[in-house]
Amino acid sequence: MSFAQTITGNFTSDGLPRVLDIQAGAKYFKMINTTAGQEYEWFDSFAADSAYDATGDALISSGGISAFESQENAFGSEKTGTAITAASPASVTINSHGFETGDIVRLYGTTGMRQIAGQLFQIIKTGANTFTIGLDASGFAAPATAVKARKLLVPQLIEPRSRYIRAIGLGATTTVTTTVDHGYQAGQFITLFVPVEFGTSEISGQSGRILSVTANTFVVDIDSAAATAFAYPTSSSVPFSFPYAVVAGDQTTLAQGNIFPGSIRNDGIRGLALGATVVGSNADEIYWIAQS
Repeated sequence: MSFAQTITGNFTSDGLPRVLDIQAGAKYFKMINTTAGQEYEWFDSFAADSAYDATGDALISSGGISAFESQENAFGSEKTGTAITAASPASVTINSHGFETGDIVRLYGTTGMRQIAGQLFQIIKTGANTFTIGLDASGFAAPATAVKARKLLVPQLIEPRSRYIRAIGLGATTTVTTTVDHGYQAGQFITLFVPVEFGTSEISGQSGRILSVTANTFVVDIDSAAATAFAYPTSSSVPFSFPYAVVAGDQTTLAQGNIFPGSIRNDGIRGLALGATVVGSNADEIYWIAQS
């Protein structure tokens, strides 16, 4: 194999997966953990999330390296699991999933719980084989008896982003809970879209100003007191669209009117996503070489 370009770099690991922006792409990649004495290699023919452990002379299939061009469908390898509990929060069982707390995964193939198939969820790792998705599924008719998952390697191209909704609290103001951290700010205008199957469609298409936020909730000045309670449809109701929120504009003073968000930017990159296994532990020193 011949290479046209060689790029090198280094970083101090925080023990978490990370993305390297390598605009030229890569055919071959090697990383050396000088702290732990560990080396990994990767070729563009490898499956997503895999790598060659040069120190241990073994191929790893999880927590490795994946090439991507950032877009909404830049996902890692498929993981197959056996269950999602009808509980609060819902717990997912996938043996040796390789995910970490904070990862965003898309769940699909959710036999018995088809009403969440295709949604993105930000997870909390509870074990090597389990994680929770923050969803209150205690009212669901049945648990899932099978599931597949793929990790979102990079975020969507444009900020601020549309976000799936997993709960809506009704009242004189409306409290919305998203399936992943939303990144919205107080003062932004938000539009809510809620399909009739989810029960709160009376406010679908309405826009309001965000009054306050937490990482995955926001309060908006939409009066939803007379709306029907929000609830996921049954598994047998599929297909339908998911509820979501999207930023409609910014307004920090009433005189400004409704303006388009000033924080809009294109975050598109091309490069390699480094998984939890290859990045090592917190404070490890990593040196790498990429050849394209």
